[in-house]
Amino acid sequence: MNRIPRPRGALFARRIQMRILAAGESVSARDAVVRRLSRSFLRGNTSVRLVGVVHSEIPRLPDPAFALVAAHEEQIRLQRLHLPSALAAGAACIARSNPTATVTWKILEGRPADVILEEAERWHATAIVVGDTDRHRLVDSLAQPTAEFLSSKAWIPVEVAPRSTYTLREPSSAHSQHEALRCLNGSTPSL
Repeated sequence: MNRIPRPRGALFARRIQMRILAAGESVSARDAVVRRLSRSFLRGNTSVRLVGVVHSEIPRLPDPAFALVAAHEEQIRLQRLHLPSALAAGAACIARSNPTATVTWKILEGRPADVILEEAERWHATAIVVGDTDRHRLVDSLAQPTAEFLSSKAWIPVEVAPRSTYTLREPSSAHSQHEALRCLNGSTPSL
């Protein structure tokens, strides 16, 4: 009986499941991650978890008029409102480009770098893809960027998806959030 020789690592490679945790702390970073994974060929036994982090960049400091506290809470409220549809649309784009991969999404709350690392450990991720942020250099000099922190602290490979040269504008409603995101083939994802 003639058998086709199998490469040495073929049996081992088939058993390992890739578990990619994809995260972005802003709209442009999340779009960069979705574009990166939509343009990649993912093997059939690959699982992707698209993660969105609800957080506020406005500090919660006491002030006489409570303006900072109100702005902080409003930013959190808007993210909780818009994030589910954006993550569902991103997951739909990745799934459409890679029909054999399993794509899920999850919303986390807290400091982005910390909760992404915790989720990677909890979910047993084998790699992290994180989007580059579009913050000002002054802000980056005061606080370490999430992608840089993850690259230095993670025990698994971290890929930083560069943001594009254009930035999508923030839509005004949760329904239009997924319309701003386009799949690789140019179609709008259906939820």
